[in-house]
Amino acid sequence: QADSEIDARTPAPAVRQASRAQGRGLLRLARRVWPDERWEALGATPHLPVVAGVVGAASGLEPEQTALTVVYTTMTNSATAAQRLLALDPGDVAALTFELAALCDQTALSAS
Repeated sequence: QADSEIDARTPAPAVRQASRAQGRGLLRLARRVWPDERWEALGATPHLPVVAGVVGAASGLEPEQTALTVVYTTMTNSATAAQRLLALDPGDVAALTFELAALCDQTALSAS
């Protein structure tokens, strides 16, 4: 159900495809780390946020911790991509990342 809701809220096909590719990658890792979990319920190509939530539960994280992990990972991945694509100074990108920490915390708290 959550997977189809993400589809409905993600109008761009490329973004849906990227989310499913990342979800599939995290799912492959999760199957190796927690082989006793019932991962087949997620299907073959689940969205990244769905897998992240199930991985958070499997690893014993609180919902707030899972949300914080997703927010920080999303922010740092975007910052790294911008750094590479735009040839930004790594120090500037790192400084901005640190400046955004409070906003990331607030976002994760409101999401959980």
